[in-house]
Amino acid sequence: MSDYSLCSQPEFDRAMLAELRHRTPYFVFSERALLDNLMTFRAHLPDTEICYAMKANSEKRVLELLHRGGASFEVASKYELRLLKEIGVPANRIIFGTSVRAESEIKDFVEYGVDRFAFDSEEELLKIARQAPGCRVYVRTHVDDKSGSVFNLAEKFGTSQEEAVELLVQRRRRGWCRTA
Repeated sequence: MSDYSLCSQPEFDRAMLAELRHRTPYFVFSERALLDNLMTFRAHLPDTEICYAMKANSEKRVLELLHRGGASFEVASKYELRLLKEIGVPANRIIFGTSVRAESEIKDFVEYGVDRFAFDSEEELLKIARQAPGCRVYVRTHVDDKSGSVFNLAEKFGTSQEEAVELLVQRRRRGWCRTA
């Protein structure tokens, strides 16, 4: 695990960073910047639940800060769920956002009380329906990534919009789960 610091300073300068005693890699996070960014999202998306993707950074102090700030969390593993349980994040502020997982993982999340799950295929929807009847689901769709980003996420996650509609129709017709 890397060393890190959370600082309440609004900005970092080279002198302050040079004074730190650290090994590399070493991450410095601004508490103020993290909370300011969360509040900016809230201001621009007023009636939206803001979910922090733990894959971005799962350092305990960052998670605690965001939890205190009222963020919800998008989780992709039992390990990440354990971290949130340790800091007291309630199940209603967690979504299981990975679209491929073992049924045993779904069961672990359900046992904690999590009832929101992502899916992008019929196979995954069936797993959720078996392990979490009555839960809420949402479909991960491909995004048209024309930004020139290093990683084209459309190649990794999600399904087409047409397939998403079909999956939601199937979910409704068979009475599986609810739409989140």
